Amino acid sequence: ILPEGITSIQSRAFQNCSSLTSIDLPNSLTEIKTYAFYACNSLTSISLPQGLKSILRYAFAGCSSLTSIIIPNQVSEIYEHTFDGCTSLASVVLPEGLQTINNSLFLNCSSLTEITIPNSLHTICENAFDGCTGLKKVIVKDINAWCNISFRTLECNPLHYAHHLYSDEETEIKELVLAFSRSGSSYFPCIR
Repeated sequence: ILPEGITSIQSRAFQNCSSLTSIDLPNSLTEIKTYAFYACNSLTSISLPQGLKSILRYAFAGCSSLTSIIIPNQVSEIYEHTFDGCTSLASVVLPEGLQTINNSLFLNCSSLTEITIPNSLHTICENAFDGCTGLKKVIVKDINAWCNISFRTLECNPLHYAHHLYSDEETEIKELVLAFSRSGSSYFPCIR
């Protein structure tokens, strides 16, 4: 347990701590810097505080025993490769307010089976889900928000792997009705 008052975990602070299995972070924490928990391969759980605002590059990369993570809603930026190589990571809930899934964010997260996409998201970058061969479920609460996401490449869309889109944990979206404008011109929000 880290003491209250800490606002930032510096770069490489816990890098290669192979015996670290869990950590409770203080509510005062606002930033986790690059490589902070890199290759902590015994880390199975981490509780992220509600005041956290940013997670920098490679912060949890190589944490091969980490199974799930809920990212607080105050986090507005998650940088490239943050969860790269987290091969046991099975589920992720991304925060409302997050606008971009950066390059290689979940690269080689082969156990990732489901991801919840926030309504605020507008861009998914290259290689974001490369190697996520176990992905089965993409949960979106607002289909209009989903249709407005810009996918930089075909492979960066998590549906490239999952093939199943859900509106909640249980309800798969199997049919879509496309609306037409009054002027007669078609409106296809999901087709770019």
